[in-house]
Amino acid sequence: MPEGSVPDGGVLLNIALGVIATVATVIGTYFGWRQFRTPSPSEVVEVSDKIRIYLTRKRAVAAFAEMMGRAHESSRVYGQCRGCVDYPDSFFAAMAEVAGRGVTFRFIVSPGIDGLAFKSRVQGISGVEVKEKYIQHSRVLGIEGKEAIYVISAPNGYVGVHVRDVTAASHQQAAFEAEWE
Repeated sequence: MPEGSVPDGGVLLNIALGVIATVATVIGTYFGWRQFRTPSPSEVVEVSDKIRIYLTRKRAVAAFAEMMGRAHESSRVYGQCRGCVDYPDSFFAAMAEVAGRGVTFRFIVSPGIDGLAFKSRVQGISGVEVKEKYIQHSRVLGIEGKEAIYVISAPNGYVGVHVRDVTAASHQQAAFEAEWE
């Protein structure tokens, strides 16, 4: 890049998403280690009014369903996951409920048995598009332009970072849309 020039939006978006992923990994490793050393009575850490950290998959999946409940008519919920397995019935019930209000969905799932299982679970819900594609990133679920939960799981821990900020959510959505295309 020539000296004094400014990177385009795509480069800045990739840098921002890389920073978010790195921070989430560091936070997850720290809280995973901390939880292993001294179990925490809480599954949720409130960082601020706009950032919440989930320390268990169960709590993050519950937050996914709660977030879908905040979607309004003409909203689009987007998500991507590698495994897409063992979501509770409450997750799919929340999808069906908000679909009845006109909310639409786009999900990217990895090809294979897990992706097919997810597709079969959402098959009867109106307004759901599912695309099979190998996922390079961790799990994400968001409401376009409003909020997003970015999840990283590892053998020694689990962390979900929930961001309720228009700018951050818009960047995450743009990354998802680039994967969708």
